[in-house]
Amino acid sequence: MIEVACFVFTILTLGISIFQYEIEFQDLNDAHQLALLWIIFICTCLLISITVIRYRTIVEFKKSRNLIHQKEGLRSTGLFKDMIFEILLTIPHPNPFLKGITFNMTALYVNIEYYHTLNELLNLLQIGRLIIILRVLLMFSYFYNTSSQRVCSMYAVKPSYLFVIKSIMKSHPLELIGTALVSSVFIFAYAIRICERPLSRYTNTVDYSPYSNSLWNVVVTMTTVGYGDYYPRTLFGRIVSFTMCIWGLFIISIMVVSLTNLLNMGMLESKAYSVIERLQSRSQLKNLAASALSYIGKISISTKNGGHVTQKNISELRAKLNNFKDVRRQYDAMLDEGSTLAEDMVREFELIRRELIEVNAGQEELIEIAQTLVSKTLHRRRRIDRQPTGSKQTRDAKPSSEVSQDHGNRNGNEGNPNS
Repeated sequence: MIEVACFVFTILTLGISIFQYEIEFQDLNDAHQLALLWIIFICTCLLISITVIRYRTIVEFKKSRNLIHQKEGLRSTGLFKDMIFEILLTIPHPNPFLKGITFNMTALYVNIEYYHTLNELLNLLQIGRLIIILRVLLMFSYFYNTSSQRVCSMYAVKPSYLFVIKSIMKSHPLELIGTALVSSVFIFAYAIRICERPLSRYTNTVDYSPYSNSLWNVVVTMTTVGYGDYYPRTLFGRIVSFTMCIWGLFIISIMVVSLTNLLNMGMLESKAYSVIERLQSRSQLKNLAASALSYIGKISISTKNGGHVTQKNISELRAKLNNFKDVRRQYDAMLDEGSTLAEDMVREFELIRRELIEVNAGQEELIEIAQTLVSKTLHRRRRIDRQPTGSKQTRDAKPSSEVSQDHGNRNGNEGNPNS
C-alpha cells in the first residue's frame, strides 16, 4: 500500500508540474499557477513523509522476521543512506515560494542573453523522480516477490533491483529495450525543451517550442546520426545532450547485442538447417549429374552420326563437370559438419549416461545403508522385547522357591514335638 501511494503521488506531481510549466511559460493565469504550485508543494511534502514511513516499515518488517537485531535502526541497517537519496530526489520541485524568481544567462555562440525561472530548472531536476517510479514498477515484478527472494537466499544471491533488471533482460530483452528507448525519447525531449525553449522569446531560429522538434533532436542524437538542423545552444541544453548521447550509445549497443542473440540458431535449429541444406545439395547433384550424362550422350550420338567434337562442346562439358565437383565438395563438407554434430550429440548422451550410472550406484549404496540400519533397528527391538520377559520369569521363580522353603520349614516344625 505504501509503494502504491509513492507511485501515485510521484505520477501526480510530475503531471501537474508539466501542466504548470506550460502555463507559467506562456504567462496565462497567475491564480491557476499559484494553485498548481501549492498542490505540487503539498504532494511533495506528503511524498517525503510516505518515504520516511516506508523505510521505518521496512526496518520493523525485518525485525519481525528476525532478519536484523531488535535494537537496530535505519543507520545500523544501511537503509538511512537509501532514504536520504530518495528524499533528495523528491525535494526539487516548483513551489509557490520561488514563483517569479529569474536569473539571466548567455547562449553559446549566438551571444543572446535570456532568462530562466527557478521553477523551470526545478521542473528539470524533478525528472529524477522517475527513479522512484522505476523502483516501484520493479517491486511489482514476480522476480521480486516473496518466493523469489526465498529462492535467492537459498543460492546466496542478493534480491536487489539490479537482479530484477537482469532477470527481465534475460526473459524479455526486446520488450525491455524497446520500452527504455521509447520512454527515453520522450523524457529527454521534455528536458531539452525546458533548457532551450527560453531562447524562443528572442529568436525563432532552432525553435524548440514545438514538442515535435525536441523529439526529432533526441532521435537523431541518441542514434548518433546528428543532422545538425537542431542543436543545443545553452549550457543546460548541452549537459542534457551529453547525457543523451551516453544513454543512447548504451541503449543502441544493448539492442544490437539482443538482436544478434535472437538471430543466432540453437543446436536443433542448426541440425535442421544442415539437413535441409544436404537435401538441397543432393538434389542439385542429381540434376547436374543428369545434365552432364545427357550432354555426353548427345556428343557420343553426334560422333556416331559423323559429327565432330568441337572445342565449344569440350568447354561446356568441362563447365558442367566443374559445377558437379563444386557441389560435391559442398555436400561432403556438409556431411562432415553433420557428422561433427552427431558426434557432439553422442558425446553429450554418453556424459548423461555416465551421470545416470553414477546416480544409480549412489542410490544402490543408499539402499544398502538403509537396509542395514533397518536390520539393526529390528534386531535391537527384538532384544528389548525379550528382556522384560526374562526378568519377569526370574521374579516369578523367586517367590516359588521361597514358598517351597517355607513349606519345608513348616513340615519340619510339625515333626518336632518341641515346636
